[in-house]
Amino acid sequence: MGKQALFITGMPGSGKSTVCTHLRSRGFEAHDLESLPDMFTMIDTRTGIAFQHFENDNPDDQQYAHWRCNIRPLVRLLSEQSTTTAFYCGIAANLEEICHLFNRNIVLQISDENLRAHLKKREGTSKIGHSEAGRNMVLSWRPWWNETIHTLNPIYVDANADPDKTVDTLLTKIHISRENM
Repeated sequence: MGKQALFITGMPGSGKSTVCTHLRSRGFEAHDLESLPDMFTMIDTRTGIAFQHFENDNPDDQQYAHWRCNIRPLVRLLSEQSTTTAFYCGIAANLEEICHLFNRNIVLQISDENLRAHLKKREGTSKIGHSEAGRNMVLSWRPWWNETIHTLNPIYVDANADPDKTVDTLLTKIHISRENM
C-alpha cells in the first residue's frame, strides 16, 4: 500500500489545529501547515505581492488579503512523509491549487454558532476572528467557502462535537485505524 496524504481543512476557527494536535496525541503523523515557517504568504490582492505589515485588526488588510499556501514547501513536506498515513491541516485561499496534491480532502463542518464561539476564544490574540468585526467577516465567507469546497469532492466531518469525538468520526469516515499508520 502506498502512502496516503490526507488534507484536513475548514473555515478559520473550525478546529483544524485542535484536530491536528489530537491526531498527534494518538500517534499519527499530523502537520499544522499554518504553523510551519514559509508555508504561507499573505498576499495583498490589490498588488499581487506579499503584505509587508499585515494586521488582522485592519479591515482594509482583511478585505484585500489572500492567505496563500506556497506550493514548493508543501510538495517538499509531502515528499518527506515518514508514515503510511499522514494528516496535513490548514486552509488557504488557493485551495484549488493544493487539494490535488493529497489523496483525500477532509472538511471540518461547524455551525455558525459554534464557529462564533471558537473564534471568540481568540480574543486577546492576533488570530483571525479575535474581534467581533473579525468574527463577522469570517462568517461572511461562508457562501464562498461552501461553493469552493463543494467543487473539491471532500469527505465532510461534523466538527461540532468535542475534539476527541471529531477525531473518532474522522478516522471512522476514512477507515483509518492505528494499524494503518
